[in-house]
Amino acid sequence: MIMEVNVMSKDHHITKGSDNIFLDLGFDAQEAEELLLKAQLFHSVQDAIRTSSLSQPNLARLLGSKRSDVSKILRGEINDYSLDQIVSYLLRLGFDLTVGVRQNAAKNAQGRAIVIKSPAAKAPAKRRT
Repeated sequence: MIMEVNVMSKDHHITKGSDNIFLDLGFDAQEAEELLLKAQLFHSVQDAIRTSSLSQPNLARLLGSKRSDVSKILRGEINDYSLDQIVSYLLRLGFDLTVGVRQNAAKNAQGRAIVIKSPAAKAPAKRRT
């Protein structure tokens, strides 16, 4: 959301943003949708790691990566990970991903990426070895 404020007269002008921050930041429509999809899935990985009862070394083993990767994910270093890697992490963390494809209602409109989070999604529990 972009907000313009005139401090002297306390007049406020508020411009409502779209549902996609990347579009608001000036990315073209397709790239904005791809970035939003990546960010939403990355956030799911972060949530799973934060709420997990596993240690970072055990999470790293589960993800098939290094402990430093777990730290980078928690710090939000999204640019270090491809969409494929993020999807792989979600699958290794025990999440089901449901992908559906349908024609946009406005036939000539740009498509959208929609992530629907299940309220029942839980982080991985400790595994017995």
